[in-house]
Amino acid sequence: MGRSIVVLGGLVLGGLSFAACGGSSVHDVPGAGAGNAGLGGGIEATSGAGGADAGAAGREATGGDTCAATHARFGTLLGAQTVGVTAESYDGPALVERSTPQELFLYFELPEDEDPAGAPSVLEGVHVQIQRRDSLPILPVGAELWLRKTPAANQLVRFGAPLPPWAFSVYDEKDGALLLGAAARDQTLAGSPFPIGKLASVCVGPETTCERGQVTYQSVEVLGDEPVLIADSDTGTVRQHGRDYDVRVTARAQTDTADCPQDYVIGDDSGVTLEAQVQTKDAKPLIDALPFGSVPSCGEGNAPRTDVFLSLYNTVFDTTYDGPVFYAGKDPNSRQLLFNVPGLPAQAGMPAQLGVDLSPGIFAEPKPGDEYRVITSGYQMASLRDPGQGGLRLFGTTSLSAPFATDIANNLKYAFSGVTVGAQRRCDYAPAQPAAANDPGGPEQPAIALWDVVFGTTPPTIAKSGELTPITLDGKPYHVWIWGEGTVQIALYLDP
Repeated sequence: MGRSIVVLGGLVLGGLSFAACGGSSVHDVPGAGAGNAGLGGGIEATSGAGGADAGAAGREATGGDTCAATHARFGTLLGAQTVGVTAESYDGPALVERSTPQELFLYFELPEDEDPAGAPSVLEGVHVQIQRRDSLPILPVGAELWLRKTPAANQLVRFGAPLPPWAFSVYDEKDGALLLGAAARDQTLAGSPFPIGKLASVCVGPETTCERGQVTYQSVEVLGDEPVLIADSDTGTVRQHGRDYDVRVTARAQTDTADCPQDYVIGDDSGVTLEAQVQTKDAKPLIDALPFGSVPSCGEGNAPRTDVFLSLYNTVFDTTYDGPVFYAGKDPNSRQLLFNVPGLPAQAGMPAQLGVDLSPGIFAEPKPGDEYRVITSGYQMASLRDPGQGGLRLFGTTSLSAPFATDIANNLKYAFSGVTVGAQRRCDYAPAQPAAANDPGGPEQPAIALWDVVFGTTPPTIAKSGELTPITLDGKPYHVWIWGEGTVQIALYLDP
């Protein structure tokens, strides 16, 4: 049986929503992953069922007569979104803004339209944010690379429609060695990491989103130094210019969908996706030889994300609560720690519970029955504390509009035992954009600000976006993670 949920606060990468990098993700049930919002060059979802999952745990059985194996959800594990004004495509230099095991942010500049005299105007800053569910090579901040991406901008996609083709690749230099890349539905686009050859049918199984339909799973001939045949959902080694690459594909065609519901979208799970990443043994010499440029003046920090995500299950939306919770155990389907909340009434016969989803190593799992105190301020923020008047252990927020409204500022001050908390605008991360081409009478898109957070300690503590900052509260050591791209999200934990 599913659970109803109230999101209280936190920072979560798990869903890779791409609409706002690092944004909080609402789960239908504990452990369920959120899918891509439909941005071009992002991780593709299977008819809204979520992005592709890594490994056997993310695979779904086909149940067909000829398909004995299991197959991953259609799409890539590697995706990208663009923040800033862009052209139709991009093929040029880029600087490393941020590099962690799950993220690679690149920065480049495009000139605005030339003035009537033909002189170029001020350069526009553009950020390409690449994310992967498992691991990416770590690149030094400020390193110079070469980026090919089609389209350069995020694509507007009608809800329910198949995602249009996209591709991007990152090289060590112009016409140099490929580091990583991905392409969907058209491997001839500029930016596709590898061309492909013949497709061959492997087996036929039932369509995952329409039982009356069928899907034909395929193998793909990937054209490297020598052709390599890779089947749907598999990863193979492909050699290109003497270097070895891990290449993963999904390849399938939907058939016999005539009896599916009228609003069924044929082709959403059809086509070929391909992603490639240079193997570690070949990556190191390429990375060590990268030249350096200047670091972007307005960029995110380089600390890995910290997840502090608290959510109430089986309770009324926007619940405000201050009371005891008791540890019940781990959720069997996720990394969440579950706590019983006896102070809240059951909903539909299901007891209220608190789910706490955290990055590894920041909070030791309690013993069953251990008591804590949770304080929620509606859905926007929550904290876990020691029982009674004990100290703060964990704190997380959803996306907060900046600068903070009075009620938000007051709730933050209460959560931090009287310490004021304010948002400080650092710079414009992306400039204002004109109305969309398909809506010329629509509003201009405002600039996206990069916000830091200032805590009223003595002296003040400035926590910058994308960084993990040490802070002392009530004489105890904490670390706080901030993501301030357009809105502000805060995750804080007591040092273990």
